[in-house]
Amino acid sequence: MRKPLWFFVLALLAPSGWAQSFNIDVGDNLILFPTPQDSYAGAAGQSGKWNDVHTTYSASLLELDGSPSGVTTASTSPSSYNYFPSPLTGDDRNLMIDIQNLPFIGGPWSWTFSGLQNGDYALYTYAWAPENNGFKTRVEVPIASEPAQDVGGLWSGGSHVQGVTYALHHLSVTSQSFSLTVEGLGGHDGSLNGFQLVLQSPSGPTSYCTSKPTSVPGCLPALSGPSAVTVGGGPAIAVCAPTPGGGNGLLIWNKALAPAPPPTSFGFLCIQAPPKRAVVTFTTPGGTYPSCNGQFSFDLQALVDDAVAGNALAVGDAIYIQAWYRDTPNPGAANFSNAWGPVAIQ
Repeated sequence: MRKPLWFFVLALLAPSGWAQSFNIDVGDNLILFPTPQDSYAGAAGQSGKWNDVHTTYSASLLELDGSPSGVTTASTSPSSYNYFPSPLTGDDRNLMIDIQNLPFIGGPWSWTFSGLQNGDYALYTYAWAPENNGFKTRVEVPIASEPAQDVGGLWSGGSHVQGVTYALHHLSVTSQSFSLTVEGLGGHDGSLNGFQLVLQSPSGPTSYCTSKPTSVPGCLPALSGPSAVTVGGGPAIAVCAPTPGGGNGLLIWNKALAPAPPPTSFGFLCIQAPPKRAVVTFTTPGGTYPSCNGQFSFDLQALVDDAVAGNALAVGDAIYIQAWYRDTPNPGAANFSNAWGPVAIQ
């Protein structure tokens, strides 16, 4: 039997919202095995912030851009384990060698994710035994379309292999949470190295990413809009408020979010690059700097009708939108808002 190690919980503070996709490194030894670098994409091909989740494995999670999310996770097994030596190097080693131990007696053990946006997800569960000797761990997600999967086998790093280093499940979250169970097989303790949770299709539009703080203390705008725009239909307005008074700005859009939002001098570009430019507008009411009474109102109906006429959009598409606006006293002299979407074109 492995010898468990006990540590205090590290809790990360919340709320905000990116695309509700997460990278999670499970394990306690951050001295020898720190979290992978943000560039490490893993089996999911998803780069971004890796959360370090320690015993007792109850934590708030950070988005891929490092911002708080409001999503929490918790597990019923508080045990940890490290294995020496290992042939793995670099970020493979950092992710896979310090693990949550899953005692054979007392299992199966559970993990629960709460506070998620509803939608369709892909869940990559890393459940590889660092002894590299073929010990198996069973991963079951009751609401997934796939059955339980057994993970384990010989692996020397590099490309991850389903069934050897990870299990893959696809699931539809409808109540903002889900649970899975993990357990060791064949009389051996199980292993849990980490997770990658990938939001593939959200249910309805929502706010993503984070607005850059303005030069006016306490003045943080939020962009929101409709869930759908009907081609040739009635008014459809997106609003970004409150903003510093007296500025001007524009709306940018694209059909997808950035897989990992690239930082710029304006903040995070949350939609897929290169963005498409839409309407230029002025704050209303105009106000004067440094008041925080500005508001941008963007005509999505005009945007969609023009894009459909130019064959850039079609019925059945969806778009994500983001505001860019002047804020001259701020570093970069302009800001990005959060992003909003998907807005369906019908």
